[in-house]
Amino acid sequence: SRRKRLNLEQLHGTEAKRAAIYQSEEKTPTLPPPLVIGWAETPIENIDDDNADHSRLFDSPIKAPPTRRDPTVPSISKSTVADVSIMSNVTKRKSVNPLVTPAKTLRARAPPPMDEKTQVVDGGGGVGEKSTRKAKSTAVISRRGRGKENMERGRVFAFTSIDAEMKDRLVEAVRSLGGTVSLSDGFDPSTTHVVSGKMLRNEKLLGAMAAGIAILRTSYVMESEKEKKWIPEAKHEWCNNLQDLNAEKDMRMVESIIRWKREVNAQRSTLLVDGREGRVGAFSSWRVVLYSLTRSKIEPLARIIRIGGGEAAMREEVQRKDIETLQPTHVLVDGTMGETNWLWNLEELRFLHSLGARVFPIEFLFKFLTIENMNEQSHFHPEYKKIIACN
Repeated sequence: SRRKRLNLEQLHGTEAKRAAIYQSEEKTPTLPPPLVIGWAETPIENIDDDNADHSRLFDSPIKAPPTRRDPTVPSISKSTVADVSIMSNVTKRKSVNPLVTPAKTLRARAPPPMDEKTQVVDGGGGVGEKSTRKAKSTAVISRRGRGKENMERGRVFAFTSIDAEMKDRLVEAVRSLGGTVSLSDGFDPSTTHVVSGKMLRNEKLLGAMAAGIAILRTSYVMESEKEKKWIPEAKHEWCNNLQDLNAEKDMRMVESIIRWKREVNAQRSTLLVDGREGRVGAFSSWRVVLYSLTRSKIEPLARIIRIGGGEAAMREEVQRKDIETLQPTHVLVDGTMGETNWLWNLEELRFLHSLGARVFPIEFLFKFLTIENMNEQSHFHPEYKKIIACN
């Protein structure tokens, strides 16, 4: 029929067109393989070679000449072409070379040289002795309480209430274990452990109490030396050896050590949970001005307050404007107004009262550390009580 003839003619015409397209494709010249720039010009070291120059700059991006796309052939991305070119080039050279993608320029950098920093020598001399060493672990050592290496190398010991012969043995033992000994007469702020032979009221013991630092018996160092390593501290802390105490005052001191250690640890935990930075210690909320005609009486108190997280200023070293800036919460006074040639007088007392500071005798600091839930008003300075009564 007529319709069948038309269908056959259309079919023969379509096959003829397809044959013409295939013949034209066979006549199209084959394009050369893509050119990879930057690899063949300069030899590059094998990445497994320990002597390779890792500071080389690979700054020649890979480019390929444009190719004609056939609509009947599935498209190939540029990155695929580049990867095929790279692999063919690498195979020809028979070496393993780092691959550079066409999208980036890679820079291989050599590791920076190790700097030499000055740091405290652990196990050699007292605090203050320094040595130039490769500072591989300086950042870890400088942060107290972080990491095993700090626990092994960052221990700074102070000794108090121990006879000279025993102290020499302990110093030698600490150094043999890699620890550092503080030779300061007062409380060294870098101290991490205090070893005490007795429960005596002195600057080092009160400073350790205010800071929540471990106060140990001499047995801790001696047994650590026998084991040739630092042993657990708990069994050798004074607060865990109450059975060895006889005097009531010693018992009260140790109970205070336990209380402040618990309190300071709670302060640290609160800061960590809140993600904040702040001061911790028995005096973390204190801002103190100290008055005395004898400087040696208040210098130890100032150090104890600071190690306990507070701020302290001696009146002879500051001006009134500095006190206004400090906004003191506490004032500790050694003496009365009857004494001459010093700054403690009625005008000064009124000035401090106007700032909201509370005034105490210097003995109040020890009482604050050793008496739990004390009533501060019962310990006010007598002259401060008169000012309060008048107002």
